[in-house]
Amino acid sequence: MKSDVPSVLNQGWPVRFLESPMLAYNSGSADMHRFCSRRWNEKAGVSELIWQHRNGNGCKLEPGEALNFGKAPGAGSGNIHREDGRVFFHDGDYYVAYTEGHYDRTPFLAMQALTKLHQNWQPGWVLRPSFGKNGSRSEKNWALFSYKSKLCFVYSIVPHVVAAVEDTVDDARFSIWHTEAKLHWPWGVLRGGTPPLRLDEDRFVSFFHSFTIHAKRNRRYTLCAYTFESKPPFRMLQIPAPLLKASEADPTWPHPGHPAWKPIVVFPCGAAFQVPGAKCQVPGAILVSLGVNDSYDALLEVPVKRLEAEL
Repeated sequence: MKSDVPSVLNQGWPVRFLESPMLAYNSGSADMHRFCSRRWNEKAGVSELIWQHRNGNGCKLEPGEALNFGKAPGAGSGNIHREDGRVFFHDGDYYVAYTEGHYDRTPFLAMQALTKLHQNWQPGWVLRPSFGKNGSRSEKNWALFSYKSKLCFVYSIVPHVVAAVEDTVDDARFSIWHTEAKLHWPWGVLRGGTPPLRLDEDRFVSFFHSFTIHAKRNRRYTLCAYTFESKPPFRMLQIPAPLLKASEADPTWPHPGHPAWKPIVVFPCGAAFQVPGAKCQVPGAILVSLGVNDSYDALLEVPVKRLEAEL
């Protein structure tokens, strides 16, 4: 199908497709070497999370172990889908924030969940924060980050709502900051994406997505970045024009679990600063992992100086 939107490889930003031997996508990473990927488990009939590894700075991903939630306290049981894992570092430990899908229900329910990882990168306890309508209405795409040893998350971009978990035992205690932001954004509702990175002393940066309805392909997604204050009340500060728009020019692989679902997607899941000494196309870049067309992943390189110029 011809598209007026060029491939994400040709939209002016350095992008590389990642190659995996399996259908896996929407992979989050905190270092751009270990990726938490979403794949379809044909035998179980559910989406699951699996580790993939990128050796060096190439484009090939090697599958590792699936995340085993069977022994994780609070993980639940039954026909649970686990999707869109975002890896982040908080207070000395790695975590994965993910969507927990209960799609056998009518209406279906998606919940925001997170797990603290053991040293073997397998799930520990599972937390579903009792915030918003989580557990009674579909909630997902919260952007989790660490602030002064507190576990925080961006619940909403517009208005900008940030919450801090005050007690992981009593998961209903939060500090909340709510600030308004005037924004004209014709590419759909802004939804969370990557765990925020500290851009400088005064700002966090996060890469988000939005989508509009597409007559033939369900949805077309857009990817962008924004900055917000590095301390309460965490006001939104800057937002440029979209960085990437999803394109029909990029391949879409048939999904065995959802054959009629063929959205045109750019879906940011992970972000990390370029490791010193790493060979990137652009020095001084933020690397963003993103899912493409619910089929595979890509790496976007965002030079910090260029991002600053566009904010």
